[in-house]
Amino acid sequence: MKGRCPRPLDEGDAARKLHLTSGLQRSVWRFTLQVARILWRPPKVVKHSFKKNFAASPCGSWSYRPHHQATTLRRKASGSRGSQVSPLMITGLILAGLLVLVIIVYSIQIVEKGNLEKARKRAELTDRCRRCADLSDGLPGQMMTPALKLLLTRLELALSERLQPLDKGNDKLAARLQTLRADVAKGEAIEVRNPPRQILTEAQAKESRFMLEDLHAQIVRATKEGLLEQAEAKRWVQDIQRMLAILHIEFFTNLGKQALQQNQPQRARLAFERGVQHIRRQPAPAPYQAQLKQLEALLEHANALVLKNEVPKADESSELAEGMKAFDDDDLWKKNNVY
Repeated sequence: MKGRCPRPLDEGDAARKLHLTSGLQRSVWRFTLQVARILWRPPKVVKHSFKKNFAASPCGSWSYRPHHQATTLRRKASGSRGSQVSPLMITGLILAGLLVLVIIVYSIQIVEKGNLEKARKRAELTDRCRRCADLSDGLPGQMMTPALKLLLTRLELALSERLQPLDKGNDKLAARLQTLRADVAKGEAIEVRNPPRQILTEAQAKESRFMLEDLHAQIVRATKEGLLEQAEAKRWVQDIQRMLAILHIEFFTNLGKQALQQNQPQRARLAFERGVQHIRRQPAPAPYQAQLKQLEALLEHANALVLKNEVPKADESSELAEGMKAFDDDDLWKKNNVY
C-alpha cells in the first residue's frame, strides 16, 4: 500500500529461513527413525512405506507425512524368505556350531588318549629294559650261564628297538642299542662277568628268589608277545625252577655250616633237615642226589654233636635223681622210728 513502510526483506527472509530450517531438522530426524524402523521389513513394504510417509513439500524439499492407517501388504514367500534369516536357519547354524564343537572336543580327546598311550608304552618298555639289564648284571655267578646271558641280551635288544621310535632323542638308548647288538653277535661266546655270591642270610636268599621270579615273568611276557618260542620258553622255565631249588639248597647248607662254626649244632641240624625236606619235596629229585647226600652227611654230623652235648646233662640229671632218692630213704627211716 502507498504510504506504508514495507517490512525489511532480510528480516522476513531470516524468519522464514529459520522456520524452514527447524522443520527440515525435524523432518530429517523423523526420516532417520522411520528408515531405521523400516529397514527390517521386506523390500516391498519398505517401498510402500516410503511412498506413503514421504512426499515433496511446496518448497521443493521432502517432508515427512506419516500415515496412521495401517497398510498391510501380502508378501510372497520367495521374497520374504530371501531377505530375512529364518528361525530354521538360525537353529541350523546353532546345531552346526555345536556339532563342530563336539568334533573338536572329540579330536582333542583322541589326541590326548594317544599321547597318554604313547607315554604309558614308553614307560613300560623302559621299565622292562631296565629289569632285563638288572637281571643280566645282578644274578649270582653260580646261576648265570652264557646261554642265559645271551637270552637276557636278546630280550633287552628287542625291547629297546621297540622303545627307540617312542624316544627318538635319547642318545643313551642309541648307544645301548649298539652295545646290545655287538653282544648278541657274539652268540654263546658272550662274556659272563657275574661274580659268584654265597647265600648266607635270609635277605640274600629273598633277593635272589625275587630276581628269579622276575626272570620268569619276563620270559612269560616275551613268549606272549612272540619274542620267544614256546619250546624255548618251556625249557627256560624248567631251568628257573632248577635254579630256585639250588638256591634254597645252597641257602640251607650255608646256614647250617655257619651254625656249626658258631658251635650251634641244634640250629645247624634244623637247617640241614629243612634242606633235605626241600629236596625230597621236588617233583623230580633225581638231579639233586649229590646235594642230598651232602646234606644227609652234614645232618648226621650235627645229630652226633647234639647228642654229645646232651650226654653230660643226662648224667647230671641221674645224679640228682639218686640224691633225691637217698633223701627220700632217710625220711622213710625217720618216719619208721617215730611210729
